[in-house]
Amino acid sequence: MGPGQRVQAQNSQGQWRLLGDSGYPLRPYLVTPVANPVSNSEADFNEAHRVARSIVEHTLGRWKLRFWAIHKSSGGLLFVPQKCCAVITVTAMLHNIAMWARVPLDIREEDEEEEEENEDEMRPHVDQPRHAQYMAGFHARQQVIETFF
Repeated sequence: MGPGQRVQAQNSQGQWRLLGDSGYPLRPYLVTPVANPVSNSEADFNEAHRVARSIVEHTLGRWKLRFWAIHKSSGGLLFVPQKCCAVITVTAMLHNIAMWARVPLDIREEDEEEEEENEDEMRPHVDQPRHAQYMAGFHARQQVIETFF
């Protein structure tokens, strides 16, 4: 996530919900698992969170297998940010079309499908102390748990 997208997410007023693992800070727009669930609702939330992240990581891994230019092992995208965005958008669209048309993947090494976690470091917004950001994230996550679990 780039700086501009981070600002959009921070200002989304709960409209964005990004999934992060426990290594990321809890924010209203960045939902992380409950560290020590004490209720069935929290445990169910953690399971749903785990499943959703697994699906996302699997999808990203398959996308990178289809288009090696975006995989880190090929050096990544060495273009200006605008061109990187265009390459990412187009390859995502082509991947979706290929999945719809059931075009098989060129499986070179299935082991390389695993997603590198925490590629981008989420930095706290400087206008708020970390505790205030955490509490806002805690309340946002609790609202999701209470609404859906």
